[in-house]
Amino acid sequence: MIHSLERPFMCTQCPKTFQRSFQLKYHGFMHNAHRPFQCQQCEAAFYDPKVLRNHTARVHTSLGQKKLKQKENQLAEALSRNAISFQREKRIEFAHLGGTYARIDFFIETSNGTVICLENDESAHKDRFVSCELKRMLDVASAFKMIDASKSVHWIRFNCDAFSIDGLRYKMSLLDRYAALCKHIANVQQHGSSDFSVTYMFYDCGYTNNQLVLDLFDDLNFDENFKKFVRVIGP
Repeated sequence: MIHSLERPFMCTQCPKTFQRSFQLKYHGFMHNAHRPFQCQQCEAAFYDPKVLRNHTARVHTSLGQKKLKQKENQLAEALSRNAISFQREKRIEFAHLGGTYARIDFFIETSNGTVICLENDESAHKDRFVSCELKRMLDVASAFKMIDASKSVHWIRFNCDAFSIDGLRYKMSLLDRYAALCKHIANVQQHGSSDFSVTYMFYDCGYTNNQLVLDLFDDLNFDENFKKFVRVIGP
């Protein structure tokens, strides 16, 4: 079974299939919002123990933190090579929410009234709670609307790490991903975007009716009403 392409383990709640029974088991946790694998150093919890191990190495070690900053710096260099102007660590105040705030990895203004909030989502932010991620994006958009109601807010969630298509790891170079990202940014700069929109790039996804669908949609905490704002870009 290890070297076979057969995927005999079928989810009863969605079209996905898996090579191994434990993959199906962990996938099933997404459907019932069960996160049994708890980090011992913070409040994060996970569907899959592998994701927990990656989280611990990435977030709770000095080497992991150093690598995170390196990845952000690499993305900054790619944007600069393509003559894309940006602000790093842009602080967005939530005065309407009691004085809290958010920091945006890369903030890009356009001449057409659209602001681009680009996040370098290491490991596709699998260690974050989906509901918190969605709320944060909406809160940022709301903050901009309080200042200028005519602004459109476009989020780009860019995964620089491993991702899969239909459960199989897909190999794509970081340079090719940067090229696709810069092309997408240029398109938004030229044509703008809808009032609020989110593009997930190189996240885990699968094909349904010949269309890429985000695996995150399987998470019960992913608001159904939010899905209409989402676009997926893969390889």
